[in-house]
Amino acid sequence: ILESEDVRHVDLLNIDVEGMDALILREFDFGLCRPMLVIVEDFSPNFETLMSSDTTLRLTGEGYRLITRMGWSSIFVLE
Repeated sequence: ILESEDVRHVDLLNIDVEGMDALILREFDFGLCRPMLVIVEDFSPNFETLMSSDTTLRLTGEGYRLITRMGWSSIFVLE
């Protein structure tokens, strides 16, 4: 959708697709668009599991840092 609409700038990307967030992130082209903030839902039960989740590893690999967690939502900022 972003490519077909020629969207190059996004301030906030909020993904909430009931457990499919990691799948969406695997397909997201960060070379095309690098949101400043990304909010994802991650059902990791503790900090250790969260830090090794597919979602966290994908985002940290793209230069994002986890800044906080609110309920099941994890908020990442672009470094």
